[in-house]
Amino acid sequence: IYKQQRRCKCRIRSSGINAESQSVLFSFLLVVADNDMTLILRVGPYICAEWNFGGLPPWLLGIPRMEVRSQNTAFLDRVNKWLSIFLPNLKSFLYKNGGPIIMVQVENEYGSFGCDHGYINTLHDMFKKYLGKLIP
Repeated sequence: IYKQQRRCKCRIRSSGINAESQSVLFSFLLVVADNDMTLILRVGPYICAEWNFGGLPPWLLGIPRMEVRSQNTAFLDRVNKWLSIFLPNLKSFLYKNGGPIIMVQVENEYGSFGCDHGYINTLHDMFKKYLGKLIP
C-alpha cells in the first residue's frame, strides 16, 4: 500500500502567554506530524467537564458580572484575546497546510449547558478570523 508522505512545514511564533504550556503542545504536534498521524484539537474556550471549570481559568470568576460561555462582553473579550494569540500559531499545523490537525473543535458539551446560538456563532466567527476558512 502506497502512503503519501506529508511534510509538515509547521512554524511557531512567540506569543509570550504561557510559553511553557504552548511549547509542550507544539512539541506534541510536531511529534504527531513526524509520525504521520493526525489529530482533532479541542481548543475551547470550554474544553471538558472532566477538567476543573472546564479548562477555563478560575480568575474569570473574580471579574464583576462575568458570565462564562455566553455573549457576555467581559467573557468574549478575554476569549478573543486568548484566541488572537493562540490560534495564529496553529495555522501551519492545520492539515490543509501540511500539518496534522484535521479538525479544531469549538466549545464542548454546550448543549447540556445552554442554548445561546449567538455565543456559538461568535466563537465560530473568531475561529474563522484567526484560522481562515477551514473547509475548502
